[in-house]
Amino acid sequence: MTPAAPPALVAGLLLATALGLAYAGFALLALTLDRNWKAVAATASGPARGPALAPPPSWTDVRASGYLLLALAFMPLLARDAVASFAIVSWVLWLGVAAALVAFTKAWRPHWLRPLASALASGPAEDRPPARDGLCGGSPPSGGSPRRVPPKRPPALARDPSHVRQES
Repeated sequence: MTPAAPPALVAGLLLATALGLAYAGFALLALTLDRNWKAVAATASGPARGPALAPPPSWTDVRASGYLLLALAFMPLLARDAVASFAIVSWVLWLGVAAALVAFTKAWRPHWLRPLASALASGPAEDRPPARDGLCGGSPPSGGSPRRVPPKRPPALARDPSHVRQES
């Protein structure tokens, strides 16, 4: 005999909890990428919203927290469905939905992730030393603008007409 299903309101709250946990997990994982952190920390900086944010001291802890939140998103679904096989299927479905929502948030409204980034930040960007390895927007070692590497040119074959097939 299977346990009784929870009432509709409780089932809806469990689904919303699972989606929220998965969204937060994917958002944490997205913020560990350098370009995403820079987009979130820089888009909302200014006098009205505060200074740019410094990255957290350890990205490993942030990644571990993201993976833990993704795993915890399974628990509300297991409580809702009471059958592990269907809970796994719905968990995978909600992971996909949450990943798409984070991707859309990063693309169109990265400043919506600013509260999460400010919770992770180690302080204002002005108070931190320059980052090593070019991680998370540290100033370049020379103190000037970043050195741009020119793009690689195609091989000389493109300029040599001897390899071009003659059409008859």
